Amino acid sequence: MGERIAVFSDVHGNTTALEAVYQDSIKQKVDKYWFLGDLFSPGPGAQDLWDLFKQINPEICIRGNWDDLFLNALRGVVDTDRTSLVYISKLAQTLSERLDANEVTSTIKKWPIREETRVRDIRVGLTHNLPDLNYGQAL
Repeated sequence: MGERIAVFSDVHGNTTALEAVYQDSIKQKVDKYWFLGDLFSPGPGAQDLWDLFKQINPEICIRGNWDDLFLNALRGVVDTDRTSLVYISKLAQTLSERLDANEVTSTIKKWPIREETRVRDIRVGLTHNLPDLNYGQAL
């Protein structure tokens, strides 16, 4: 049989759910993992989630819209006239106090918003939303 690839995304801070998915993937004898974005927030997972994510060690990581929101909030690059972004900024601030923010941000900012790979002779495109846009309703 061919290799088994677990593709997951939109964890949104839910360490319990990611742990369950990971345990099931072990039972399913998954060979590799691809992550398609949105690791943190609004759920409470912080350093515990990051440690689990590193243990899973995805071969491919794509940056999602909440990953960008987290990075931008920590850099102070958010539109504070939008209530939703003030909320996300507060989440990011609280989260950054509960994990190794330098390690996390330096890693996440390296993730592309799209990746192309091959599985045998099949070309696979991976994105969080659209190839050139990782947020919004355009999909």
